[in-house]
Amino acid sequence: MKTEQENSIPIMLLFKWRKVILITSMATALFAAIVTMPAFMPPIFKAEAIIYPPATYSAKAIAEYDLRFGADKEIDEHIQILKSSLLRDSIIKRFDLMNHYAIGLDEDNKQYKLNKLYNENIIVERTRYNSISVTVFDNNPELAAKLCNEVVKTGDKVKSYILKQNLIQAVNTMQQNMMATTKELESMGVEMQGINKNIVFNYNTLAKQKYAERIKAQIELRDYISKYRNDKNGELLELMFQYEDKLSRFYSLKDSYDQAIQSLNTKIADAYIITPAQIPDKKYAPKRAMIVIITMLSTFILASSIVLAIDRIQQLKKEYIQ
Repeated sequence: MKTEQENSIPIMLLFKWRKVILITSMATALFAAIVTMPAFMPPIFKAEAIIYPPATYSAKAIAEYDLRFGADKEIDEHIQILKSSLLRDSIIKRFDLMNHYAIGLDEDNKQYKLNKLYNENIIVERTRYNSISVTVFDNNPELAAKLCNEVVKTGDKVKSYILKQNLIQAVNTMQQNMMATTKELESMGVEMQGINKNIVFNYNTLAKQKYAERIKAQIELRDYISKYRNDKNGELLELMFQYEDKLSRFYSLKDSYDQAIQSLNTKIADAYIITPAQIPDKKYAPKRAMIVIITMLSTFILASSIVLAIDRIQQLKKEYIQ
């Protein structure tokens, strides 16, 4: 019986202070509703685009195989491009984000603040389906969608620029190697002609030879080797074998060069846009109803706890005095 009375005391106490608790809870809920109004807390809109990066193919592979989505390597590379400072700086400059984010030109650490806000509001991440999500949060729904789509487009441009620059460097290196190999072949040819004047090679057309001409040159070289195999001059035969090996390397280098030139003149495939960003018509945050409910419930629990705590402290004081 005593236990039931003790259990009913907190309920009776809360009932006694019900008006204070309810008024306090409603007051804080009203305060939360006012604070989350657009005038005090501007709404945030979310725009999102979903893309798949293309697989990286050479020009030859593009002609021979169907294009497919990129694998893990291409996904990681594309994410790094979308997060690169080259792309970020381009987007910041194009949309004047420093002014949009209300960062003064005379502020300390203005670049740090700008980059921090950019990284907080423009998020690039990999999804569980191996696609790439580009998400933009902004107070302006039109700008959010435009920013999101522009990040995707700029990512393709940056990727194309990087790959083209790498190809140009590779082509220049291969050109130099081909010229050096041609000179070496010419030097070896002159040396062989010094031994036997009947041996004639044409070095000037090596870089321009078509496939049939290449086969013909290789057959002629094999004929020379067969003709002079039994010759007592072992130096000539050794030079011919070295020439054949270097010529084979030259043709292999020429194939790589032609493929690189073809790739250089081929447009780099853009990302596959599965879901382009659209102008959001519903705010993403703040969620006013949830904030108001959570605030009211939290205040109710806190106020009830305070009432019970105060009552308990008073009881302990009375017991101590007695």
